[in-house]
Amino acid sequence: MVCFKTSEVSRMPMTREKTEGQARLAPTGAVVPGGILRNCQIWMVIALVSAGATCFACDDGPAQQGPICGNKVLEEGEACEWGQAASWPCINAGFPAGIAVCGYDCQYDTSFCTDGTCDNLIDDFGRGVDCDDPACLGRMGCLGESCTDGVDNDGDGLSDCMDISDCRDKVPNCKAACFATERQHLDGCSDGVDADCDGLVDDEDPECDHPVGLMLAFFPLSYSSFSRYYPGMFPHYKPRHGAWGLISITFLAEHGDLQASEIHWPMPEGLTEAYPQDRTFILTRDRTVIWDVDNLRQGESVTVHVMVRVSPSKYDTFEICMRAWLNTDPPIYTTHPDPGVMRDGLLCVDVWEGTPGHGL
Repeated sequence: MVCFKTSEVSRMPMTREKTEGQARLAPTGAVVPGGILRNCQIWMVIALVSAGATCFACDDGPAQQGPICGNKVLEEGEACEWGQAASWPCINAGFPAGIAVCGYDCQYDTSFCTDGTCDNLIDDFGRGVDCDDPACLGRMGCLGESCTDGVDNDGDGLSDCMDISDCRDKVPNCKAACFATERQHLDGCSDGVDADCDGLVDDEDPECDHPVGLMLAFFPLSYSSFSRYYPGMFPHYKPRHGAWGLISITFLAEHGDLQASEIHWPMPEGLTEAYPQDRTFILTRDRTVIWDVDNLRQGESVTVHVMVRVSPSKYDTFEICMRAWLNTDPPIYTTHPDPGVMRDGLLCVDVWEGTPGHGL
């Protein structure tokens, strides 16, 4: 165990010493057996000091043998290299769709694998919408607290609306202010709640005159609780160049049947790869994905997904804007519960400058 004052560590010059063929970084003058902090990389020291740690331990014995996560070489014991993404781990985990991103332990994280019930803003089973359904906790970016079940799900001593940090802005009974739109959920025009506090409930509200679809964007390595429904809210939660993501598209027959046969999603500028999921599809020459769907009876919904990759070749901040539509007559277009991320009817996600292939 090594202890310093934080100010002392910040002033210590870093030296690189090489012994028995191995390079080691350590604060000069650290008093430990052997005279240096062995096998400590500088980022470890900086991270610990930044977090306020004044005591930390490093192995002063021989360097550990084994796989090194993040060296871009798939070694024994590793399922993947950090930043990679795939869909097959979702299939193996029993999910029909989603994205599994390689984490810092070089194992696939399947928390963004989905059957569509935790990313459609619909109360599918009467247990709550998406993150309010206890079955969705810890999945698709949901926090650990349901806001409607009377249980302290995340063990912080607070349940439902008392858990202000998790629930205040999620459900009408908890929110500190009104939602920007009556459709805070895709089925918000049939929930009996005046979500936008304009005195008009459901069909009384002009916002409910026309059916709409839903589009959500998930970028797991850039994720936080704040970006669960609001991907453009905070710059440091935006996806970076080369990041992998998942686009979720849902249509609901909320009032009456919908006669349709296809969902269209034009692949926007700024995305270089797209892998549609869930249903039979075609990819046209103009980079439009078309899924085959059936007519939707009242109360029925359909959700499709596409795994995407942000362009790794751009080296400045840029914006990806997209939408999808159901080929009814007239077409039904996707929207988003936060008007702040909509531009001329398109969902727009800002891409942050960063190392290609990696998130935050």
